[in-house]
Amino acid sequence: MPILLIILGLLLLWLTQRNWRKAPSENNENRRLFTIMDKITPSKAFAFGALVTIVNFKNLALYFSAVSISLVSDLPLPSKIIIVLLDALVFCTFIIVPVLIYFLFPKRADQLLNWIKQSLETHSRPIGIWVPLVFGLIFLIRGITGLL
Repeated sequence: MPILLIILGLLLLWLTQRNWRKAPSENNENRRLFTIMDKITPSKAFAFGALVTIVNFKNLALYFSAVSISLVSDLPLPSKIIIVLLDALVFCTFIIVPVLIYFLFPKRADQLLNWIKQSLETHSRPIGIWVPLVFGLIFLIRGITGLL
């Protein structure tokens, strides 16, 4: 397991270096995904989400792997149930958050979601550099300490 963490850490550090060396985008236009999302209706969004779930079975395989590992472990049943629920929560976060925003702030939801979208567009480069750097360092350090 420590070797796997070291490999994953090195891979994330390589991704950080690649993102850092890539020239910043001169193009300030909306990204293609956000342009599509601006024009999509709720029924088309549901159909698109279902299609992505079916086509991108990699995420479904990751979810089932996480669930199966926790279910075959020696943990007590309440711990297994909590782990499975947390797995589902993590894998559904990007769906749950916008829906919760619409339920909690129905009048300000469009403004708040547009602000989130603008923030992601504005800070996509720093996010693409810092997130893999932090997780790469964490995995690398945990892998190296696991070997000792």
